[in-house]
Amino acid sequence: HVCRDYPELLNSSLLPLLQDEKEIQKSAFKQYRVLRTSTQFRYGYKLV
Repeated sequence: HVCRDYPELLNSSLLPLLQDEKEIQKSAFKQYRVLRTSTQFRYGYKLV
């Protein structure tokens, strides 16, 4: 049974990740050279 507040719970759980977006980008650019020339950066998440 799915909780009615699930979208709110999911959003509150992901908020810290979104706040750290610049750090995530910086880390990705260091790890993957091909990203350094990119003009846009988007990422997603996967529920398992």
